[in-house]
Amino acid sequence: MERRTHTNGPVFSKDGARIAFFSFTDQNEQLFTVGTDGHDLRQVTRGLPGLYIMPRFAPDGASLYFFTHEPP
Repeated sequence: MERRTHTNGPVFSKDGARIAFFSFTDQNEQLFTVGTDGHDLRQVTRGLPGLYIMPRFAPDGASLYFFTHEPP
């Protein structure tokens, strides 16, 4: 996993079990989720050029929505 330099925009899932956030890695802004106990860190986006920000969980918690801006 790449080194993260900062984290932004944390949001909780409806059930309170996970947190989604965006973080600048060695390459670009990427999305992550982690359990509220600090375990089970998952990188959601990976290695794509662009920005992936402002995550939001779907009401049922099955999907994660986010804004993306990819360079032309």
